[in-house]
Amino acid sequence: PEALRLLYVHTAADTDAVSPGNYTAWKEALLTELYLRAMEELAGRERGVIQADTPPQAQAQLLQIARRLTSAQTPPIELRSVELGQARRLGEDYGEISVPLSFECRIEQLLNLLADITAQPELLAPSGLRITAANLKEKTINVRLMLSGVVPRKLAPEKRASGAL
Repeated sequence: PEALRLLYVHTAADTDAVSPGNYTAWKEALLTELYLRAMEELAGRERGVIQADTPPQAQAQLLQIARRLTSAQTPPIELRSVELGQARRLGEDYGEISVPLSFECRIEQLLNLLADITAQPELLAPSGLRITAANLKEKTINVRLMLSGVVPRKLAPEKRASGAL
């Protein structure tokens, strides 16, 4: 957003510098409308980004979402273990933060949970899913699910050059 604001100001100044009177009210209105639409588009893209100051804070937010979703299932799914995953770069502007979850549930609970996950703008599609048999009598399965969310680039470590000493 700051770079877009600077571009807006620079364009207005440059247009006015071409010749006195060149920067008309009509041009100002067009430039301002373009700027506002671009800011709106950028804000829309940022809605699903987890806002946090540190990777552990972002992971805590992911975990809070996971606990809310699992407890909303009927009957509630109890998380057995939660680990802290690694943050990694996701393109040039973002990072990805992950939280691996382990739990036992029925198949229909897992399907409902996966459907609920897709409705969460903060979550990416599960990046890992492993299912093993748990209790045949109760018809439950063991699940290991990797939940991931998008974070600002500052929370993802820089890639290290391979072969560096």
